[in-house]
Amino acid sequence: MPGPHDQQEPTYPNRLLHDHRPWLLSRVPEPQCRWYATVESTRRDHGGDPLVAQMTSLDPKMIQRGREEVAAGRALDGSGAGTWGGASTG
Repeated sequence: MPGPHDQQEPTYPNRLLHDHRPWLLSRVPEPQCRWYATVESTRRDHGGDPLVAQMTSLDPKMIQRGREEVAAGRALDGSGAGTWGGASTG
């Protein structure tokens, strides 16, 4: 019996997002891609990295790197300084 996270053909309205996710992520800076993929992977619990890697066309190592950055509090505004959401620290 298939589990809830087994790969299935996406159904409308998720089809558009599924089909265009790699294209959309290709237009976002790399750190934000990693962090987004980390959030998606974490939502899917065990086995999320391979699934999200396939859905996003990102390398699983990139997703792991994002997880490490988030855990270490380094997931900042992309410039190397700031806080979540791009708020200024100074």
